[in-house]
Amino acid sequence: MIWQLVKRDPACRNGLIATAVAAVAAVVLPPAAIGLFGWLVCMPWLTSQPPQRATLFQAALPIRACDLFLARVLALFAAVWLPVAIAATVFLLAGRPAEDAVILMAVGGGASVVVLATLSSRVREIAGSQWAPAISWAIVCAGAWPVALFVPKTIVPLICAVLSAALFWNIWRQLPTAFEVLPVKLAPSVSTHGRNAAVPAFAWWPILRSLFQPRTLLFLPLLVFLPAGGQWIYVCVFCVMPMLASVVRVSWAFNLPVRRGALLAAALLPWATVLLIGVLLSNWFAPRPSIRLKWAASHQVAEVRPPLEFWRAGKAPVIAAPWGESWEPETVRLRGVAVYNPYSVGAENSVRFFEWQFRRATEAVYGEPIDYAEYQRHRPTVRPLTRQARVAILNLSACAAYVMLLVNIVLATLHWRGRRVFKWNVLGYLFVAQMACAFLIDWAPGSSWAGPNISGSMMNALLLRVAGVLPSALPAMALAAALPVALLWWTAARLFRGVELPLPAAVARTWDRSLM
Repeated sequence: MIWQLVKRDPACRNGLIATAVAAVAAVVLPPAAIGLFGWLVCMPWLTSQPPQRATLFQAALPIRACDLFLARVLALFAAVWLPVAIAATVFLLAGRPAEDAVILMAVGGGASVVVLATLSSRVREIAGSQWAPAISWAIVCAGAWPVALFVPKTIVPLICAVLSAALFWNIWRQLPTAFEVLPVKLAPSVSTHGRNAAVPAFAWWPILRSLFQPRTLLFLPLLVFLPAGGQWIYVCVFCVMPMLASVVRVSWAFNLPVRRGALLAAALLPWATVLLIGVLLSNWFAPRPSIRLKWAASHQVAEVRPPLEFWRAGKAPVIAAPWGESWEPETVRLRGVAVYNPYSVGAENSVRFFEWQFRRATEAVYGEPIDYAEYQRHRPTVRPLTRQARVAILNLSACAAYVMLLVNIVLATLHWRGRRVFKWNVLGYLFVAQMACAFLIDWAPGSSWAGPNISGSMMNALLLRVAGVLPSALPAMALAAALPVALLWWTAARLFRGVELPLPAAVARTWDRSLM
């Protein structure tokens, strides 16, 4: 019976899909991307209703609560450990260091603690609190940081095993004979027939309660802290997902005298605002791009390397100084595109040529030339061009436009015309495809010289080109940058009028599980 319950559990099915993805990712991803397996383990857990110990159908069957709980734990552990085990096996067969496999074991152990900590809430009931996944994940992540710094990696799986055993025993000893589907003591109901029911002071309160469930707060840390590294391409998906789930839950309000545009704004603008605040904060707190100097034994002087966004595409020409000294930079290929560093220095070049190239590089990065001697004495106080007001406004506009583009794709898929062509699961494929493209760019083979944020550098290069075309006046440029966002918002509002909701029951359950 337990095995039959495990096979029917959605966590087991999600774990099998994650296992196939982990087998491919263990081969494709470089060693520096090992931390992404934590996300791969977390997603099947999040999409499998983490606080739930049994369904209503299972609770009505003549099955003991301990058997239902054991089947649920086995299914959730399968979703955690199958991807970890296959990835660790691939690592060992490929000859990678055993330390990488130990790190994966630590990731699986931490996820196991999160699984059991979530199930520790309201043990006698059929499901725990909706806040349990967020609280458990936050506590484990907060404890993982000092453990990773001060505890040897080989001991971390053992610590997780001890914590998991203690949590399992604590739950097991509290399990009842059967789970509670309703409260033991029902509250007496008082009829209000014949009385004047109180009208809510704020008419939008029922809609807002449907739009913003407590479990959606899981996305707040992602939207605030992930853009802090200057990379918002991956985060935009986490802005659209709670919006879509909120729209599905508020479909009952479509028959009210409320404009659909207002409903769309209430579902999307809070999440988009949080994301844009995170992007804006990254403009001040994220590491600033700097000019690196690479010293080599064959060079008399250092090679000047500005950030990747200041490189140029195409075959490298000969760079000639005003006094006749020249150098032809090396042309390298990045995902099939030829790029070169126009500020590089050769082994035979003089110190004077190096200083001339350094002044050119600082003029490109900071907007004004800086002598090498002055740069060595104290770092420039002027902000890089990518952090100045013009590019910062364009960066916010590009982020908002990308979010609105994803929203338009989602609404076009849910439109009554689009639903005749596309199936509902095409949304998941679209989200995974755009994140996979960014990953493939950032982790391009042989691109360690370019840094870890290639897609962000490509975006900065595009924004620098656009900033040079737009009007020089800041208000006019801000107005021009807001036009694409306004156009995409108008398109989204038009599409939202034709969205067919509620979705089919299977679709609604799937999106609801993604936020449990």
